[in-house]
Amino acid sequence: KDGWDPLAQDPRCDLSQVVQRVEQRHRPFARRRGVELAAAWPDLPLWVRCDPILAEQVVSNLVENAVRHGRVGDGAITVTARSR
Repeated sequence: KDGWDPLAQDPRCDLSQVVQRVEQRHRPFARRRGVELAAAWPDLPLWVRCDPILAEQVVSNLVENAVRHGRVGDGAITVTARSR
């Protein structure tokens, strides 16, 4: 099998930290667009098996798209990390 396997080294990341970083990064952009951006995560780490860089890119892209394509001046976005 050719190609890159993002899980080959059994990477893990704390999804709570990912959500926190993404919220902090996009809060100024959301504020400029008049959108309330909030995030919630558990007090304990929420470990997931994934590539940490790709996980952050995915969550960041979702938040950025929601802010960019949502209603300007009249919206709220909440990003939540939780276990099932």
